[in-house]
Amino acid sequence: MILTRTRLGAITALTGASLVLTGCGPTLAGSAAVVGTARITDGTVSQQVDELLAAKPTGDTAKVTQDTVRRLVIDELVRQEAARLGVVVSQGAVDKALATALANSGGAAALASAAVSSGIPPSQINYEITTSLLVTACATHLAPTQNQTQQQSALVQDVTKLATELDTRVSPRYGVWDPKSLALNPPADPFLVANGNSATGG
Repeated sequence: MILTRTRLGAITALTGASLVLTGCGPTLAGSAAVVGTARITDGTVSQQVDELLAAKPTGDTAKVTQDTVRRLVIDELVRQEAARLGVVVSQGAVDKALATALANSGGAAALASAAVSSGIPPSQINYEITTSLLVTACATHLAPTQNQTQQQSALVQDVTKLATELDTRVSPRYGVWDPKSLALNPPADPFLVANGNSATGG
């Protein structure tokens, strides 16, 4: 449960909003994306993509890269949402969730394989488990008396609003970011697609 894309599915439910191509301003130079004052560097993206492709060499590099950037942006939005709400999860809760994931998957190797299949580098399992727990905690905080579906809806609305407030941007080299749906679509410029991450940001 921890390593499925259910978490992202809940947060990134499409709202039907039109796509918005964000500009590449000075704050994006050398970065894959910016979320408020937080920067997601090209190096972070490359390291995680390399880890995923090493574990699954047959993966589509462009898609793995795009999915990685999107995950990192959404993870940062969740972290900032949690900070805004004053929501925290204990290390004990993370350890318990990790133990459950290990038991359910059949061990560390199987868990790592499941993570890779979900687009998560094995080195990021603990981080993603923490983020997943924050998603649940934030949703519960926002709509404590509602059912799970309503809680997820409340979180979607809050996070999409936060994404706009923070002026979240993704370098066009990685795709077209839509803050209203938290979607990252393929780059609109064929030159960027052809040159991939070798293009210079900014």
